[in-house]
Amino acid sequence: MKKVSAAAAAVLVSGAVMTTTATTMATAHAQDRVPTATRPGTARSGTKVVTMEMTAHQIRQARTAGASTVVTLDNGQQITISTAGYQRARAALAARQAHPTPDVTVRGNCGTAHVELNNTSTHLQYQMKTGFTVSPPAVEYAWSVYINGAGDTRYEYHYESDAPVMAPHSTWSGQHTAKVPAANDYEADIDVGGSWALTANATLCSSGPASELTRIF
Repeated sequence: MKKVSAAAAAVLVSGAVMTTTATTMATAHAQDRVPTATRPGTARSGTKVVTMEMTAHQIRQARTAGASTVVTLDNGQQITISTAGYQRARAALAARQAHPTPDVTVRGNCGTAHVELNNTSTHLQYQMKTGFTVSPPAVEYAWSVYINGAGDTRYEYHYESDAPVMAPHSTWSGQHTAKVPAANDYEADIDVGGSWALTANATLCSSGPASELTRIF
């Protein structure tokens, strides 16, 4: 596939480092704009927001190597997080256990993820919004959304927290606007394996599959 966007370098935006890659068989240019971090809002009339429950996974094993820690979850999945983030989450868990609250141990649903794909007032342009709400709050996260459409067009958006340790946030959202090469149905999908939030009770809250199909014209 021919790459049509050189915007793969990390960009720091309001609490998120984001990289984006666009590939397509066509010669069109993505013309991506720098995204802005926002809070999830109410869907506008005529738009659809797809939401999916997020699942809490206990960390069964952690292997630290310098600034990175590879954790093995209760479902066998391995994810690399920052050592600073892991230590922050463990410290927060110890504090919660010293003063127990109902959310010390989260089982099952630990929050919701959302994705939204809409036309804009500009011809052949879409706006994608995505994010999560979790409890306890997140101290680190990584998030990926893929958009597939006309021919082999594919846009990839990757977000992560802008520092190994961030101030705990219960809610995060990002958005991006881009041009497409042709009118067609486009589908935005949250990447299940690459979309998670490390919460303040040292569990990993991961997104279930969520997608939205929209005709962009």
